[in-house]
Amino acid sequence: MSLKDYNQYTVGDLINDFCRRSRGPLFVEEMKIVQAWPDVVGSYIASHTLDVVMRGGGLYVRLDSDSLRFELFNKRTRLVNELNRYASSSILKYIIFK
Repeated sequence: MSLKDYNQYTVGDLINDFCRRSRGPLFVEEMKIVQAWPDVVGSYIASHTLDVVMRGGGLYVRLDSDSLRFELFNKRTRLVNELNRYASSSILKYIIFK
């Protein structure tokens, strides 16, 4: 691709294209879901979240509270639907709470 061809794209388009080529086609969608976690669950749950990782269709969430883990476990189907809707995709299949 020549330099002239690059001028026809926005920086955001080039970054998305780079991520798709280097990390796989679902990388951008996976990152949207990880970034949506605090917005979907709210600030209280987000403050008790230690780690959020997306791997192979699953979201792995590490929490610092056993009672919160139990509460979210019971709402995981609703959370999967909300996260998929927030990210405008349906790549999230399940959530594992640790």
